Formats: sequence, C-alpha cells, structure tokens
Amino acid sequence: MDRKTLPIQIVIADVILNLNVFPEDEERVRKAGKIVQQRLDELKLRNKNDDTQKLLAKVALDVLNLKLLNDIQATEQENNILDKLSGLESLFQNVH
Repeated sequence: MDRKTLPIQIVIADVILNLNVFPEDEERVRKAGKIVQQRLDELKLRNKNDDTQKLLAKVALDVLNLKLLNDIQATEQENNILDKLSGLESLFQNVH
C-alpha cells in the first residue's frame, strides 16, 4: 500500500521550497521551516554584513549542534535508566 503525501510550500530566505510530506509530518516540517527562518532572521540582525548563504550555513551548524547535544543527553539518560533498572533487578533477585 502506497502512503499518500501532501504537497506543501515552505519559505526560507525568500526561497520557496515545494515539498511532499506525509500528512503526519506536515506540522513538524512547517515548524522546522519557521524555526530555521526565525534563526536566520536573528542572525541577520546580529551579522548585518554576512550574506544569506553564510547565515544559512551558521543556522545549519547551530541546529545540527543542538541535535547532537540532545542525542548525547538522551543517550546519557538512557544509560542512567538502564543502570537503575539493573540495580533494581539485582535487588529483586536478592530478595527471592
């Protein structure tokens, strides 16, 4: 069964992006586009002499850096939970 996609338009840096997304992804993709545009606008205010391509590169680096940081934190939390579960399992085995 083929999944149906939805055509949407996202505008970033005055560039219209025609995308086909799954309906369940539409809200997230639109939000991502808005965040990229907001970060671009913020950087434009602070870096008036930089061209759009350079600013977009900075946005990309910033966004990916945050994603990597979140991945690291999620892995640390997961490891912490697994350690605690292992400790609980040991306690439970000692009781029986």
